[in-house]
Amino acid sequence: MCSIFGIIDNKNNIKNKDILARKLSNIMKHRGPDDSGLYTDEHIAFASNRLAIQDLSDGNQPFEFKNFVSIFNGEIYNFKEIKFELEKKGYKFKTLTDSEIILPAYDMWGIDFINKLNGIFSIAILDKNKNQIFLIRDRCGIKPLFFYCENSTLVFSSEIEPIIKFPNFKLDFDINSLTSYLIYRYPMDNNNNFYRNIHRVEPGTYLKIKIDTFDIK
Repeated sequence: MCSIFGIIDNKNNIKNKDILARKLSNIMKHRGPDDSGLYTDEHIAFASNRLAIQDLSDGNQPFEFKNFVSIFNGEIYNFKEIKFELEKKGYKFKTLTDSEIILPAYDMWGIDFINKLNGIFSIAILDKNKNQIFLIRDRCGIKPLFFYCENSTLVFSSEIEPIIKFPNFKLDFDINSLTSYLIYRYPMDNNNNFYRNIHRVEPGTYLKIKIDTFDIK
């Protein structure tokens, strides 16, 4: 299954982001027992847990390419075709995993590269050149991607539990979701979860977060 987790800390209020990100990401270790990885800088922490499928010996995340960093959960069915197209443009690859094509594809086509993807995925990309982050979800919404935003900090995760355990998380339970769950066995509110302040990246959409201004679109 794999999992991704991240912290975007606009004002650098959170100390030891590396320790915190690893701790919260480890809550989802059951989704990816084969490997875990971490990237941090002044404002960012990306963490991942990997279930090795495409390349059992390599392909561990986060991936770094030029001034880009990515973490990825899912499967890109047509990655070999995209990889072949990129190789013709001169890009070189070191692994057999679908994860590795994401950053070269972003480098080549910008965010429009997502229109080429056929698969199920949630992706986070850090673009250091433009000082921005993309959170991307597949068209059918097969792979989950939740986020919480408070006090110039955004936390995203493949599951809700790590967000709930984020320091100073303010619990805002949605009683209407509980009612619909008891009737339909599924929360039917707009966020499709039990918390008003935890949101989803909607299927077939992406968030763009400017790190310096904390502008979110």
